[in-house]
Amino acid sequence: MCKNNVCEPAEYCRPPPLYRDGDHYAALRDAETSLYLNPTSQKAHRWRLKCLLVLGYQEECTRLLQHYQEMFPVDTTFVSKFKTEVAEHVTGGCG
Repeated sequence: MCKNNVCEPAEYCRPPPLYRDGDHYAALRDAETSLYLNPTSQKAHRWRLKCLLVLGYQEECTRLLQHYQEMFPVDTTFVSKFKTEVAEHVTGGCG
């Protein structure tokens, strides 16, 4: 069971090893495919945001974060933490 109380196998709750090694373009493609198949997938929206941030697409990331907030208004914890991550990337405090 995942944090969002959706019954899923444990392997869907963490990134595959390939993504942990830094293949963020593949992760972004997977997130986009997931969103094509299920546009309301909260997890796919989160992965897309994280990949875009790591790949340096801050403007797109900020725009899609606003879209995420509209789709999932109760997920304030993720939004708050992610805004901090975006600020760190913009100021050069990350990576």
